[in-house]
Amino acid sequence: MPLVPTAKATCGCCNTQSRQPDLERAPRHGYPDLDLRPASPLREQMEHWIHQCPNCGYCARGLEVAPAEPALIDSPTYWGVLENRRMPIAARRFLAAAMLVRSTDLDQVQANQMGAAWMCDDVGTVQRADGCLRFGDLVNARAMAVECRMLAAATLRELKPFKEMVGMWRAASLVDALRRAGQFGDARAECLELLDQPRLGEAHRLRFELELKLIRARDIARHSSEECATPERRELEGRLQADRDNPIIGPVGRVSTRSECSVERVPPTSATPPAAPAGTQQPDRSPAAQPAFPVRGRLLQ
Repeated sequence: MPLVPTAKATCGCCNTQSRQPDLERAPRHGYPDLDLRPASPLREQMEHWIHQCPNCGYCARGLEVAPAEPALIDSPTYWGVLENRRMPIAARRFLAAAMLVRSTDLDQVQANQMGAAWMCDDVGTVQRADGCLRFGDLVNARAMAVECRMLAAATLRELKPFKEMVGMWRAASLVDALRRAGQFGDARAECLELLDQPRLGEAHRLRFELELKLIRARDIARHSSEECATPERRELEGRLQADRDNPIIGPVGRVSTRSECSVERVPPTSATPPAAPAGTQQPDRSPAAQPAFPVRGRLLQ
């Protein structure tokens, strides 16, 4: 397992300094899952998204910001979540962080609850340190993932009605959370209600039609949004992937500007330039005297 870089952080609750994961945020590219879990390499960083203070146990995406309800950190409910050893530690931290923002940001609550479900999903796909994995671990992780998805679904329903673009993404997350939790009746009802909306965009219509197909098949597995991508989206992703594979394109996930990857040359004109005043030294314009331009490890002459 690669070493995770760390940096000093000061807890906004108890002022304790500790070293916490300090990862450069990976670029977003590729197709997310139907429940909006991002594609690689961002998905591999998720277990480090929530930091925990080693002194007071405060869990958050950044410890420097003080919690809205610091008294909740000392409650038996909070520590019951953090000490639930049936669940991966990263999932426990996501749920603990969700508890602390419940009164201020429901959108962050459901995001953290979904994050906990994703951490439970990873049990069995990420090899344990001793190389072994008991069947009981998989059973518990599956049950915990369902529990986390039902928590997220309940929170998402509190955010209704789903309007405009942000609401549609919340609706997509709700439908997939219910399907993967095995709540096929509720998932189907939500899907049909969304498909009846008169101004539903094409991308969301294809997504919900795919969800209906999976619901009819009683499929609880993970699926990628690539399965319902429009031809335009597939073409765009293909161009972006070609850009990432290009040696003169900038960092992964970002396309360099023209000035970064080429030097534009102006074609010579037939007009004769004006003569310089007498006694003025003319610059050497021969090709050998022109500077080389370094671009991403290459030289453009």
